[in-house]
Amino acid sequence: MSPGVPQALVLGLVLALACKGRESGAQPRSGVPSDSTSTNARGGTDGAVRSGQEGGAVSPAQSAPVPTTDTAPRASGDAAPRGTNPDGASAGAPAAVPAPVAEAGANRLEPSPDCVMPPVEQACDEQFCAIDAGCFVMGQPRNAWGAAARNDVQVQVTLTRAFELGRYEVTRADWESEGFAPVRRDIPGEGLGECRQSECPVVNVNVFDVLRYANDYSVHRGLPECYELYDCTGEVGDGPVCAIDPATGRLTDCEPAEPGFDCQGVRSTAPTVYECQGYRLPTEAEWEYAARAGSRDAWWTGDIEPEPERGTCTAQPSLLPLGWYCSNAESRAHAVGQKQSNPWGLFDIYGNVSERLVDLMSGLGYGDGPLVDPTGVYLTGTTDRELLRTISTGTPANRSLLVERGGSYLSWAYVASAGYRYGSAPEQGHRALGFRLARTLPRVE
Repeated sequence: MSPGVPQALVLGLVLALACKGRESGAQPRSGVPSDSTSTNARGGTDGAVRSGQEGGAVSPAQSAPVPTTDTAPRASGDAAPRGTNPDGASAGAPAAVPAPVAEAGANRLEPSPDCVMPPVEQACDEQFCAIDAGCFVMGQPRNAWGAAARNDVQVQVTLTRAFELGRYEVTRADWESEGFAPVRRDIPGEGLGECRQSECPVVNVNVFDVLRYANDYSVHRGLPECYELYDCTGEVGDGPVCAIDPATGRLTDCEPAEPGFDCQGVRSTAPTVYECQGYRLPTEAEWEYAARAGSRDAWWTGDIEPEPERGTCTAQPSLLPLGWYCSNAESRAHAVGQKQSNPWGLFDIYGNVSERLVDLMSGLGYGDGPLVDPTGVYLTGTTDRELLRTISTGTPANRSLLVERGGSYLSWAYVASAGYRYGSAPEQGHRALGFRLARTLPRVE
């Protein structure tokens, strides 16, 4: 490892690897959000990073991927139309939301009687899907396969604000359509295929790049910025480029060709991120609520099947139709929108690329519940407006890690599940880490 590489970075990115796909011919996002009036999400008027083994080293590169039958072989660079599976079958039809499990095991937290999850109905345009407010149990039972001892402990969460979430991960085409230069990130000898199409997820951007993108996306649509980035240097899209060693899953070369876009801190422009009217990263609670779509299992299609041992790559029947992961991705990201959408209408919520979130990472779970509109943990002395700052001046290694979710094309199945959480350093990007945008919808008067 190069002397200048923060240890927190390496630790933070060991297993947080995930990717998601879209088609090459789709148009970039454009236009002002259609719900600029006061409506609910349905458009009506009523109203410490983890490795595959906690505390241990992990390798996301397994032996040869397990053959699967969920996708047809395709040449490199080919992409099925967005919203269809590679075999031509429709990917947009959501699976039925599983009914609550009344006879859950002793390790499963049961919600209180007033914790109500609304019916999951798809309400999407080309770019975003509306998600109704509601209550759910965040995290996973201690007896779930791959669960940590404390990191993802269950807690009841209520989200009081409806929001919209990107139907797809932000793509290269999206990135460039907002005026940003193409992200250059070719690592010789990495041994992993790169998704180069316009509808591939944009990767190798750090969190400051991402928040700047969200701000510009808001301004271009007549909405306020959600983030104040202060004391920034460098250019968006430049900075550390990390290779991933397929044999170990560790970063092998993080020396920047040019100084990266780096900021000493980030503040919310509103009292909390939920109160900002512009586009932003989703909170961890919003991400899991949307990903679960009413399910208590690892995926909305069913639970994870026990594997021979932790840290092996197996074909999971409930995950194969939903996402690209170690068993079917062939060690590369894919164009977005080729797998089955979830009941809300979201594509690639599991696998393909990991997704950056706005919360700071704690290895001790979410705190005591029940929680209402949680925004994650904060550094000592900070407020909800102070989302990220350098603890020791000029020492990025002392920054807290930011949460990632969803797993990537290199991840084992349990990493690419609803309840698994991990984190990475904010100033670094890599090939298996992307993002999607969210926006709080106006309250109904």
